[in-house]
Amino acid sequence: MTTNALFLTNIICPLLSGLPLLTFAFYFFYAEQGLFRPRARLFPLFLLSFSLYILGRPLQLLLGPAPWPLIVNALRVILFVGICCPLVLHEARGLSGAEPHRTRLRPMFLVGGALTALYIFMLLVAPSDTPLLFELGSLKAFDITPRSLTPPLFAREITILIQVLAAVGFFGLAGYETLRARRALIASKRESRHLLYFALGCLIFGGAVVLGTVTKQWWFYYLASVPSAFFIGLGVREDMLYVRQRVEQVTPFLRDELFHALGSGPKHEAKVRNLKTLLGKQVSPTLVLTISSETSSASDDDWLTAQASARERLAAVLDEELGEAHYLLLPVGAGRFAVCLDIAEAEARALADRLRACLAADAPAGSVVAGIGATHPPQELQHSYLEAQTALRAAEQSDQPIVSYIDIGALPTQQRFPVEARDEFLLEFKHVHHDAARRRLQILLDQLVFYAEGDVMAYRVRLQELLGTILAQREEQGGSKAILTEAASCFTRLDRSESVADLTDTLTKTIERLLSHVEAPRVEATGGNNPLQRAKAYIDENLVDDLKIDDVAARSGVSTSQLQRIFRDTLGMPFSTYLTTSRMTRAKELLAGTDRPITDIAFDVGYNDSNYFSTAFRKHEGISPSQYRKN
Repeated sequence: MTTNALFLTNIICPLLSGLPLLTFAFYFFYAEQGLFRPRARLFPLFLLSFSLYILGRPLQLLLGPAPWPLIVNALRVILFVGICCPLVLHEARGLSGAEPHRTRLRPMFLVGGALTALYIFMLLVAPSDTPLLFELGSLKAFDITPRSLTPPLFAREITILIQVLAAVGFFGLAGYETLRARRALIASKRESRHLLYFALGCLIFGGAVVLGTVTKQWWFYYLASVPSAFFIGLGVREDMLYVRQRVEQVTPFLRDELFHALGSGPKHEAKVRNLKTLLGKQVSPTLVLTISSETSSASDDDWLTAQASARERLAAVLDEELGEAHYLLLPVGAGRFAVCLDIAEAEARALADRLRACLAADAPAGSVVAGIGATHPPQELQHSYLEAQTALRAAEQSDQPIVSYIDIGALPTQQRFPVEARDEFLLEFKHVHHDAARRRLQILLDQLVFYAEGDVMAYRVRLQELLGTILAQREEQGGSKAILTEAASCFTRLDRSESVADLTDTLTKTIERLLSHVEAPRVEATGGNNPLQRAKAYIDENLVDDLKIDDVAARSGVSTSQLQRIFRDTLGMPFSTYLTTSRMTRAKELLAGTDRPITDIAFDVGYNDSNYFSTAFRKHEGISPSQYRKN
């Protein structure tokens, strides 16, 4: 070959192929998830090792004569045969749905490592020459040539065999596995072009390595690296475009899911991290700002356009003030938005002023209001949101455009908010279990009084939060507008109540009225049309027994698998979780309302070992039964 051709194939081509792959690798590491990631989690590492192997070729040639070309060549073999080849096959098998990953990855690395060790051994026992490959002006390129020895050490032949085995056994199989995965996607009518491009890239490079190595024309697979990198990059691009399109479609749901996960405590930390990565967010919000704007648009199309326009304007202000990654903007109703932030209240008030001014141009005079919740830990963000909603309602009824309704210093910080008691009450209220809802409301109110530490304002805010949640829940279930409107007047009565007892009495009467207008579902032990209600009734009546899901399913008139699906789809939890929650709820009622020994209570809720009961109670509630009774 001519000098210019050698320069093009050995220097320019590796740069043209390696740099884009390196860019994609870092993009995957720091920005995107991609379709390659759910099963092929090491795909960015494959891109990184492949790009560094290719980019190492110019470095190997331009470092001068021995020993540097030998050292760089050994490192490139480690990258290619020891890391890149096992990863490309592993990722391709991941795309085809092969499981489990770890058990398949280990033997691949063992094979790649063995081939790498043999290659380097040949370099050591048969020192290679570093002849001048080409000279272009002052530029000199030195290649390496392993020496052929007498049997059994055929160094040059063995290194050639290793590269052929790596190309066929890893890149060739990877192309085959990817094409097989593509056929499965085509059969399910899903996007598959990214797999076709990835398979072409693997097959082109694997074939080029075999052909170039066997003919000892090493430049050939560096030339082929350009179309190979092109197709792999094209596959990555197709993947990212498809994922970006899907993410844009579900982004509102992802934001909502992230908001709820943020308020669900430490158990959802991993979920929060994944959602934030997918949305490109870095914020760990501690405060919520809500802003509401009326619109005069009459038609649904005009209203939707106005809503989208308002969100764009708010996002523009937030991007300028904070940066896209440092806030979470959620549409939460007609003309209403929630902004999750990690800033101080004073900064939030100033930001609220700018957001109001942004919306005021297209809204009737005085119709844009904002509310700010108190600062909370990130895992209690929902409390800040409910406080901000309460502040928003107060702003709508006052002359002040922004009402920071909650004094940060006035809220208790030492006690743990009774999340479990609130969720248990809301669950019973949702399913209109009158007696259970009343019992759990009383437990919740007692814990809220304890949480508020006697502070009337803080207790009032918590009751207004609870009432807002209840009314929203009942509205979603199709409650009567007249009854909901009447119940909403409770907000005013709560504002006027001056003592804990008056606040408790006001809320209790409102909830009783809401319950009285909805008939409780009839639950028969052996009849009725609702398997879930029959199952729950049987569980409640037989908590003392060793309940098995097979027995409960038989009593409910459905199969075991059907009952499991009903619990997951309807209550969002498996049967075992519901059974444990029911037992702990009954135990808390007995602990709080009676003086019976803990051992007796353990037997009453289905635990034959009081020590095991105490362990289970502590795991569920965070404190021991005796501490719960004391509190």
